[in-house]
Amino acid sequence: MWDAYVLSHPEATLAHASQWKWIIEKTYGHKSFHAMAVDRGEVVGLVPLIGIKSLFFGKSLSSMPFLDYGGILASDEEVFQFLLGYVRKILKTEKLNFSEMRSLPEKGQQYSQWKSWEQKVTFLLNLDENSEIVWKSFNAKVRNQVRKSEKSGIVVRFAGKERLPDFYSVFAQNMRFLGSPVHSRTFFENILDEFRGQAELALASLNDEVIGGAVVLYFKDTALVPWASSLRKYIKNCPNNGIYWSIIKKCCENGYKTFDFGRSSIGEGTYRFKKSWNGEIHPLHWYFYSNDKNFNLPGNLNGKNQYSHFIKIWQKTPLKITEVLGPFIRKNVSN
Repeated sequence: MWDAYVLSHPEATLAHASQWKWIIEKTYGHKSFHAMAVDRGEVVGLVPLIGIKSLFFGKSLSSMPFLDYGGILASDEEVFQFLLGYVRKILKTEKLNFSEMRSLPEKGQQYSQWKSWEQKVTFLLNLDENSEIVWKSFNAKVRNQVRKSEKSGIVVRFAGKERLPDFYSVFAQNMRFLGSPVHSRTFFENILDEFRGQAELALASLNDEVIGGAVVLYFKDTALVPWASSLRKYIKNCPNNGIYWSIIKKCCENGYKTFDFGRSSIGEGTYRFKKSWNGEIHPLHWYFYSNDKNFNLPGNLNGKNQYSHFIKIWQKTPLKITEVLGPFIRKNVSN
């Protein structure tokens, strides 16, 4: 019933799929508070919710942590407000500090009395069954970088869980370079298991060495890349361009209508990279609520330089240590 409603709702995203409940519970042990509104045997709304008792940012109720989207799906405003009341009830009964709802369309009126935070965006690229049409929509720089990737000898192949160690090795190295705690390898294993047929890896190889990769998720007529990385020493070979073009081309050939580049922070390097592909910019609307009138946004959303000292230390920490400690920290950081 849950996933049937998700598939039927025009505002549903992959973040609303029931699989995330099991993925997050199995990987990090967080408690879920998913709720479904039923009227005379018919589902009329739902909200996926995960409780996170963070050592760093307090106790929160998130829809959905680690993902770009989430929030309430409802058939009408009355159901929406009913589920919003449920969220506030859980916040109170579980003695949590705050709740956050993540939405692609703006929901300001419905989330009245909630604080809005809009520092992240995504880019959505319209696809065509003829990949040549999409190719011609790119600017000359993007096309040249894709050609450079090909001329460098980079080959992109698609794979399943059996090649996860190759992706994770690159991903972990890149996260350390960025000074960011890495997700556990089990997190990605569970994603590839739970979304079998809807998830795969795109791996870029040079001389049989995997130098870049991405996790590709498919939902309805949209393909999404939430996690992608390449080894820094090969950036001049443009592996990311080769990866993204290979995914986009495959999506065109398989009838997908939209490619979602995943979120990025305005003005940063990933933002500029994704913007160059000629996708349409879409602000991400994250809403926060607390029973505490003096509530401030979580510390990780209150400025870029707040954790600069930690980032510098993490970048110098041995890789093996970051792979062990990273997931422990990462599970406490919902974004």
